[in-house]
Amino acid sequence: MNGLLRSLYVRKVAGTSGLLIAVLAVIALIGAFGVGAGSSLTLIIPNFFITVIVVIALQMFTGNSGVVSWGHSAFVGIGAYVTAWLTVPTVIKSDVFHSMPGWLLNAQWSFLPTIIVGTVAGTIVAALIGLVLCRMKETAMAMSTLALLVIAHGVYANWFGMTRGAQGVYGLPQNTTLWGAFGFACLAVIVGVMFRDSRVGLRLQASREDPLAAEATGVNVVRARYIAWVASAALAAMCGSVWAQFNLAFDPSQFYYTQVFAVLSMLVIGGMATMSGAIIGAGVVTVLSQILFQIEGGSFFGIDVPRVNGLQQMILALITLLILIYRRNGILSWWELDEWVRKGRLRFARGGGPRSAPAAGDDEEGG
Repeated sequence: MNGLLRSLYVRKVAGTSGLLIAVLAVIALIGAFGVGAGSSLTLIIPNFFITVIVVIALQMFTGNSGVVSWGHSAFVGIGAYVTAWLTVPTVIKSDVFHSMPGWLLNAQWSFLPTIIVGTVAGTIVAALIGLVLCRMKETAMAMSTLALLVIAHGVYANWFGMTRGAQGVYGLPQNTTLWGAFGFACLAVIVGVMFRDSRVGLRLQASREDPLAAEATGVNVVRARYIAWVASAALAAMCGSVWAQFNLAFDPSQFYYTQVFAVLSMLVIGGMATMSGAIIGAGVVTVLSQILFQIEGGSFFGIDVPRVNGLQQMILALITLLILIYRRNGILSWWELDEWVRKGRLRFARGGGPRSAPAAGDDEEGG
């Protein structure tokens, strides 16, 4: 029986992650061809891959537990600042980080070791915070993550000797490439799918539907949430390190409400319950943001249009609201992309045709 379950687990993980990685690979190839053409895709697509990592990190906790986390951007910030401490040239460090100890001032780390240290730093902080946080009830836990976000922003904005405050950090080397971002996005997909279908992930999903019933059947809800919290925070910190080595400069505002709302919107739009939904949501919001950014600048595919400041946030909020009203489980609902493909093939083979694929009304069913 254990061998059968293990085989089913491997097949499920391989099927879901394989298709998602194939989709990301196609997008990476588009970005690679865009490099030769001097296209803006050389910036958009690596940033999309990095965004996928943080959305998957949030899905691992919020999507599986049902507890909304406002605090994962704090761990993105930890990864980014640790990366800056380890990679910014010594000459710039002496001007930017006035309180930095000598051993850290002379540190010049390479790409992968920096990401590992940034990830470990975020994991340690999350592990300590989670000891208290994960014992709370759902509403209290969600509010506590918001408090965590505010506290982290206060540290980033006022620890001048180590973060340069609101002026931000600059001078990071651009070590993250298109294929590097793609590789870490693939790693996030595999980790996210493996966790979702693991024993802990399934127990956490049971607590999402009914915490009291899950506890009554022997599920240790606190332990399941704690593992998800720490694992998702590790991915978020890794994202911060990869992101910092691509964007070269940042300030505390990039780890605050705007980013939190954008990432949550991606998860809601695509579908909180699935890894595919996280990626689809990230893609939809990325494309939409690029179009709205052009309109805010007074241009729409070369056509002059009136400038509307703040249009990105307004439209994103409106779409999120409409999704919550009319399709509250997101675009993909409860099914992963490979499950949609398989259901479509089966129904088409039975003579139902392509219109027999799962419909929006099926949202109430579990996956």
